[in-house]
Amino acid sequence: KAETGALDELTQKQINEVMVSYVLNHYNNSDEAKTSMKDTFDSVQKLLNRLLNFMSISEKELKAMYDIKAKMEKLEATLPEGCNIADLPEVITFAKKLDKPYYNHSQAGKLLNVQRQTISNWLDKKHLGLVGYTVGSRNVIDKIEIIRFYRVWKGVEWNF
Repeated sequence: KAETGALDELTQKQINEVMVSYVLNHYNNSDEAKTSMKDTFDSVQKLLNRLLNFMSISEKELKAMYDIKAKMEKLEATLPEGCNIADLPEVITFAKKLDKPYYNHSQAGKLLNVQRQTISNWLDKKHLGLVGYTVGSRNVIDKIEIIRFYRVWKGVEWNF
């Protein structure tokens, strides 16, 4: 009932009793009571109008935000694996070069334009959080980790 604005008879009766009691205890005559009731009614009406206006604006803004979110999701679906819409173009260009799920140290070095030994040293020291894995007998770095490292290493990440 509250959603439709309907009040049951008991609630209406209780509201009326409170209003009558208040008026009788606070006003000397009916003219004062009428004036006060009209002022109260006008104030409540203004408040409700402002609330409706705010809700209308909020609804429009919410729709606009969901439209933007849908566009962002559509754009993100076109990005290379490991990238997101916050990535700068340099990161996206770099990520497009990565066509394998993981890379050995020599391959990672070529991608990052450093020596294989530099990659191994960085992994040993966990330089900028770089992490590698052993797959069988091979030491590798996965594609997503190379992209993450590239962002930090090159300083091409957004810092919010």
